[in-house]
Amino acid sequence: EHDRPRAACRSAYRTHLASRAAERELAADLPALRAEVALLQTAGGRSGATMYPATDEVVSGLDESSRAAVRAVAQDAHAVQVLTFHPDARAEKAAALAAITAAARAHQTQRLGNRHDKTPAGVLALPATRMAAEQAAEHGYAGSIRHPVAAVKHFDDGTWRLPVGSLVIVDDADHLPPAQVQSLVEQAAVRTNTKLLLITNHDDGTERTPERRNGVTALQDHLPWAQRIGTPEYRNLERDNVIDRATQNLAASTGVDGLVYAEAKDLLARHTDIAGGYRHEAAAHERFI
Repeated sequence: EHDRPRAACRSAYRTHLASRAAERELAADLPALRAEVALLQTAGGRSGATMYPATDEVVSGLDESSRAAVRAVAQDAHAVQVLTFHPDARAEKAAALAAITAAARAHQTQRLGNRHDKTPAGVLALPATRMAAEQAAEHGYAGSIRHPVAAVKHFDDGTWRLPVGSLVIVDDADHLPPAQVQSLVEQAAVRTNTKLLLITNHDDGTERTPERRNGVTALQDHLPWAQRIGTPEYRNLERDNVIDRATQNLAASTGVDGLVYAEAKDLLARHTDIAGGYRHEAAAHERFI
């Protein structure tokens, strides 16, 4: 019975240590949390010129789930799209990208015939890894392949301008540095009437390094129009984005007050509002169609 107060003290001390550890991680994550919330808000921009109708002919070579995802990506009015391929769907990847780009090119050709401005749109690949670059070259789904670092630089300084209706595909997008992801999202959702397709490829057992925590996972998890092809395995269901980690750490920071806590709470409230607005918009769209 005398041990009960000691046990209670030890338990309280462990809770205090866990709370302080959560607070330290929350403080370390604040810059990335600001960036992820801003990225999520920017990614809601729309691009009316990139609603590419995916006809039955375009998707004829795909299975049912792939057809649904391809149609959703191609036809959706949002400028930023995220498409994830799980391990059991790797064989579908080349055909799915070919279908999306075929829908884009058909729509671009039709738009060009109806415009006085005859600057042709196109499909640009910005592969983020060597393997992605090899696949882009092998399958030829894009009219041009460029390195993302050079492309972002030229987009930002105005050297390159994408024609209205263009499609930009970034394979292995979760390997890009955060600043490049932010720039490409702004390029599509704010600065131009174009579509950005961010591709992620899930590898079972692959740990996500800090360099790969660039906001793409947050978009994948919190944009209602993000698409997946294949079946995620259990170990792939646990996501690693700053928004989710900060939510857990905020809840664990019991009895903590101060600027870090207040800013994190405010940022997560903004995220809740943004994500809730997107879900409401998606639900309204489903009722409309």
